[in-house]
This record gives sequence, structure tokens and C-alpha cells, in this order.
Amino acid sequence: MAGSAPNRPKIAPMPRRVIRDDAPKGEARWEPAFARERVGLLLVALAKSLVTVFPHQNRRDYYRAIGAALVSSARSRNPQPIERFLERDVWVRYAGDEYLLTPRALFGYYLHAFEPRTARDLLGRRGAVFIDCGANTGQYSVPLARRFDRVVAVEPNPIAASILRQNIERNHLTNVSVVERAVTASPGAARLYEGDVLTTWGLRDAAERFVDVESVRLDDLLRPHDQVDLLKLDIEGMEAAVLLSSHAISRVKAISFAGFPADLPRIARHLEEFGLVVHSLPPFFRSIENFLAERPSTSVRS
Repeated sequence: MAGSAPNRPKIAPMPRRVIRDDAPKGEARWEPAFARERVGLLLVALAKSLVTVFPHQNRRDYYRAIGAALVSSARSRNPQPIERFLERDVWVRYAGDEYLLTPRALFGYYLHAFEPRTARDLLGRRGAVFIDCGANTGQYSVPLARRFDRVVAVEPNPIAASILRQNIERNHLTNVSVVERAVTASPGAARLYEGDVLTTWGLRDAAERFVDVESVRLDDLLRPHDQVDLLKLDIEGMEAAVLLSSHAISRVKAISFAGFPADLPRIARHLEEFGLVVHSLPPFFRSIENFLAERPSTSVRS
């Protein structure tokens, strides 16, 4: 069960925009362009929510926000997520679990809208240990807590981690522990930059607002376990550095990881040294799917 929440670091303004030395030169923040190219996915997710998501209270506010997001996104061809129209927190039931929607929480990810095949793959798995790096508010940690004996949800964003803990408590999950740290190649402090939406805060793309957080190495998360049946790694562009620095991945049976295709050959060679074979999940309607690494002839799916 998740422990008590630590003191929350304050979100601090930066005196000016800083371009990290390790960020690709000339590359703009990716969120707006990513969303505009996939407005269809967001519209489908919002429409789907009308028949698959059930609010417990503030129903009028909830459906008003859904309608406003649909109309605004369709007219402008520029995705407007529900949190921009949601005025009050709403608890909803989706696929058997309950989630807190807030004006800061991206609704589409509860429907796994932008990675449907990754969602289908992950939600079909089961086993003893699942480590969820980049857990956000629990879109995988919560449902998979019913299919794994133990879940370790790793999330550095203090806003997301607070909602994650509320979702865990609301669903009476006693087998989920929350690690409020960023996963990095080396331990110590890290600077987490604010994204356009709650799911896209990260270490890679500098922004005017940030929060300083503690970090943890992937190996330090893996080594307490003799075997990890499933590792999910979605940490906003830092996946390659983290995977390439890890040697304890010999304990992992399957890895679902996001990242840039250009990094895939190096990652594949590294994972192959530990007996993991990498392949890609095919996209669906401009979706962005995770890569998958598994040991041959093994599976943790149902």
C-alpha cells in the first residue's frame, strides 16, 4: 500500500527559457504538434467516454466538459482535452475501476487513447511483479494491480503522484507502492519540466516552470526482486539513456517501453545481451505504440 505522501516540492518559475545541452538542437516542444496530428484519436476517445465512463457526481459539469472538448476540437482541428473545460473534480468509473478527473488530469489517457495496441497488450498481462515507470495517475498501475501480486508505481510529478495515491486508495488496492522519483541513468536530484498537459512533464524538454525532484536508477528498482514479470518505461524521451545504463534487466521477463525509433538499434543490441528480443507494435490510426522486449517462448499474458 502506498505510504504517506512526502512534502511536496514547490513549482518554481525560471527566470528565462533554458535550452538543455542534451536536447536536440532546433527541436520544438513536441506536445502541440503530436496532439494536432492525432486529433482524430482524441475525438474518438472523447466520444467513447460518453458510453464507457460513468461519473459519480457533478454529472452536468462532466458532460458539459466532454461536449465542449468535442466541439472545440472538431471546429479548430486542435485537440482540446477535457481538463480545459472541467471546473470541478469528478470521480468516474471506467472499465471496472474508479479514477479522479481534475482540471489538471488528462482524460484521454484513461481510455488509453493514443496507444490502443500498447494498452491492449499491457492490460492482458499478469504475473507476480509489475514495475510501472512513468505511472502518471495510474492508467496502468490501477487496473494491473488486479492482475499482478505486486505493483511498483514510479512517478516523479507531485501533482500526478497525488492523484495516483487517491486512485489507489479509492480502489482499495493494498498491493501498490508509490515511488515518487524520476527514473534516470544516475541517482541524485533532477529537474522535472512542466509539460503542456499532466502526462508530458519530463526531464528532457526545458520549460519556464519546473519542479526539482529526487531520482532513482532503474537497477535500484529492479534489484530488490528476483524476477520482474513486466516493466513499463514511459518517461518522456529518457528511455534510451535509462535502458542502456541498466544491467539488472536480466531479471525482467518483458519490457514495454516508449522512445524514439532512432534509438531502437542501440537499445535492441543492449537488451539482446540479456536475452530480450525487441519488436514493435504496429500503429493504429496514427497511434504511437510502445516497443516490446520479451524473452523468446515466454509470456506473462493471460
